[in-house]
Amino acid sequence: MNNFQIQYFPKRYLRKKDILGESEDIDLNKLKRKSKEFSSFFNSDLIYLYDEKKLAVYIESENKEIINLEEGEYLCRNFLVYGKKDIEKALNHLECYIKNSAFTHHNPVILIEKSYSSIFHAKALVYEIQIKVQLKDVQI
Repeated sequence: MNNFQIQYFPKRYLRKKDILGESEDIDLNKLKRKSKEFSSFFNSDLIYLYDEKKLAVYIESENKEIINLEEGEYLCRNFLVYGKKDIEKALNHLECYIKNSAFTHHNPVILIEKSYSSIFHAKALVYEIQIKVQLKDVQI
């Protein structure tokens, strides 16, 4: 669950969910307390987009809605989250990995809270981190 891999994704469409303020931490436990429509979230993964310290939550949509994630190669890694520091650690690990790799990246950083997979972990949530990458230009 700790290794990065490159995965191709087609264009993905997202619908913004105005559940909490963008500056707040968002997780399933808070959604349980604050959202009347919580039960529908188990059918969808929650997608958090981080871009220049801004946070917003989305779910995937069939329709061409507000935002889309470009098709292409994404650097991906699944990890378990027991607390906020685990997310910060994963973001730092991603940054360090990219610096020492042959890739350039394109924001935003995508964090996906795997709602269904998280059911099987009593004290943790399953997340996937993604960022669009391409090989750096190599000069010979």
